[in-house]
Amino acid sequence: MKIFLKKALIILMCCLIAFSAVSCQPNKEPDDPSGSGGSQLPDNTPGSSDASDKKEGYYSISTATTPNGAITSDKAQAQEGEAVTLTLTADSGCYVSKVALTYGDNLRYLSVKGDKATFTMPASDIKVVAEFIFETREVVDYLILGDSYTDISGWQDFYSDMRDLPSAKTIGVGGTTVPQWGKTGTVFGHSDEPTGGMDNEVARWDGQIIKTNVLGNYAVKNFVFHLGVNDIKSGVPAETVISDLKILFEQYHKEYPNAHIYWISLSLNVSAQQYTEEYKKVNRAMSEYADECEYVTYINTVDTMFPDGKPNADWFVDGLHFNQDGYATWSSLITKALGYPRADVDAFGNADIYYSSNTWNYDPVTQTITNEIRGEYSEQSLWFDGVFATDAYAEMEVTVHEAVNSDDWPKFGMAVNGNGNHAWFFVEATKNLTGKAVNYTERRPYPNRYVTCESSTWDWNIQGKWIDVPSLSYTNGNFAKLGLLRCGADMYFFVNDQLVFTKGGFISCDDEMTIGLTLTNLKVTVKNYSVTTEVDDIINKYNINGAPDAHFEGVKDPSFTNTTQNGEVIKNLLNFSESKFYYETEITLNSVLNLPNSTEQDTYPKAGICLQADGNSLMFYIDAVNTGDFGSSKNVGIVYRANGQGWDWQNKVEATVPSLSYTNSSYAKLAIYKDGARIVFMVNDTVVLETSDYSALAGNVSVGVIGANLAFTARNAKIAMSETILGLIDKKIGFK
Repeated sequence: MKIFLKKALIILMCCLIAFSAVSCQPNKEPDDPSGSGGSQLPDNTPGSSDASDKKEGYYSISTATTPNGAITSDKAQAQEGEAVTLTLTADSGCYVSKVALTYGDNLRYLSVKGDKATFTMPASDIKVVAEFIFETREVVDYLILGDSYTDISGWQDFYSDMRDLPSAKTIGVGGTTVPQWGKTGTVFGHSDEPTGGMDNEVARWDGQIIKTNVLGNYAVKNFVFHLGVNDIKSGVPAETVISDLKILFEQYHKEYPNAHIYWISLSLNVSAQQYTEEYKKVNRAMSEYADECEYVTYINTVDTMFPDGKPNADWFVDGLHFNQDGYATWSSLITKALGYPRADVDAFGNADIYYSSNTWNYDPVTQTITNEIRGEYSEQSLWFDGVFATDAYAEMEVTVHEAVNSDDWPKFGMAVNGNGNHAWFFVEATKNLTGKAVNYTERRPYPNRYVTCESSTWDWNIQGKWIDVPSLSYTNGNFAKLGLLRCGADMYFFVNDQLVFTKGGFISCDDEMTIGLTLTNLKVTVKNYSVTTEVDDIINKYNINGAPDAHFEGVKDPSFTNTTQNGEVIKNLLNFSESKFYYETEITLNSVLNLPNSTEQDTYPKAGICLQADGNSLMFYIDAVNTGDFGSSKNVGIVYRANGQGWDWQNKVEATVPSLSYTNSSYAKLAIYKDGARIVFMVNDTVVLETSDYSALAGNVSVGVIGANLAFTARNAKIAMSETILGLIDKKIGFK
């Protein structure tokens, strides 16, 4: 039997070499040196070994003379278990199709990445054979076919994301289904769909015809498919989609028997949430199918991006298609499954499921990182590897080389990212790179036209007041030092070691997040970067002892003034609803206004802080009695109003604050600390009242300022939510 196997292996090896000669260069003899593309290596070169020169304990590595290409080995001999690397050089017009080792009764095929193949040396002499194919079609190592997820117009960083692959190409056509990518005339279960993507064309969602002809145009080593989303969305049963995918893969395997097929799991999406279980059914079935089919591999992106099995609006630009964060993670999971995991860029990489853009390059000589620009709009992020925490401080120095993509307002700055928000403190560089102003924005889920959620673009309506930094310099070799201190939802932004911007109460930012750099349409270099999750030293270094700024609705800074509106006026903080926090503001009362629809003034006007939830309200007020000397009252109080009722003045609770001053440009500092139903009220950093009586306000509440028939100004609004900052304030006031 062994003799028979040996003879069979010798015949197979000879056929492999002979076939490569015929298939590559049919007009040349295999043993003709001018057409072979390779030659037998001399005995004294790597890749060939004379038995008389063999070291004890080593095994020889020999390479076959191969037409239309050459095989070289980095070793002529190797010990058992030693790594060996082969280099495969194809002649013009040829590509390597197969590489195999023969030793004893064994024939072992190797996978090829680029022009390299590696293997572990067995306890035997080995011979390496290869087949080089002559090909007039475009040779592609990884051809990605599918729907709009794989369309280059949406996946703008495709070539950066796939740059570690030997060669990659994507043909993504929006709206296409599984049958459309089959061979013309193929019968699928979804029989009303046209076919022809393999050998002719497909129709895009808008009717535009896209000439694909995969079979005629491409010699493919690996196929990567993302198909099935549109089938399910159009109402095709999961069982039919599963059957159609199998028909499609069998068809491609028949035409490309040496190519491997990868299928990317269907992403759950919020624009078609009603089909979530159908998507999951297809994913489970195709995972099982791939386990049994040797030429198909299932790429599981869905379990990482949607760990709870539910759609997550954080990844999407429109509820269906990925935004930049979504593509960064999705593409990283794909390349990892293909055997090309995204390498870290010095200290940067990924934290949890959030990945840096694959556009950064590290120079170990200068210890700097520089980005590449891809696409018509280039947003890039650089996350500190493995840092996924509630509290963190990161800093780096950045210089800007040029603005790109005709962007009038390119930006760069420090950012955090997590489930529900990508918050960004940035420098507005401008197209001339002369900008010196800083601000912040967020990208978070919000309702869209599907009445679902998306995380599409940056919300420029929530910005605070622009802060100018005259000393800021970041061009012509100058580096600006940026820093971001994050304590939960409370954040502090530094430029050149100066605190320039604070913001508290960020939505969905009170849990673990990654931290790093985000920029748009700029080519930059980064150096001297560092990160820590031990923030106490940073807090002491910069003397952080209070809450960051909070912004009122419709106001660009932490101040609000009412001059003319009588009756009750409430101005809440922007996008805030929480159950545990500290809030403070300074209030001065300017004058008493007439009662609504009256020429008389209010005898008991009030202003202060207001909490609201589900129509229920609690007011912490200064009782500005207007029966004598306006401003002479030293009383403060709290009063409750149930949903649909008036203020319950009979059960108000008041306290006297002898030092209280709030008129003639004097400001009284009012503050509250809320932890569930427990609410503590403070005036000028002194606790004056406390209550736990209002269960209707125990959950999330909005907070802001309130005035009744008063012209007043509230300034320096601040909010703190993190335990770290609450602890600092508590040390000063003692409210816990």
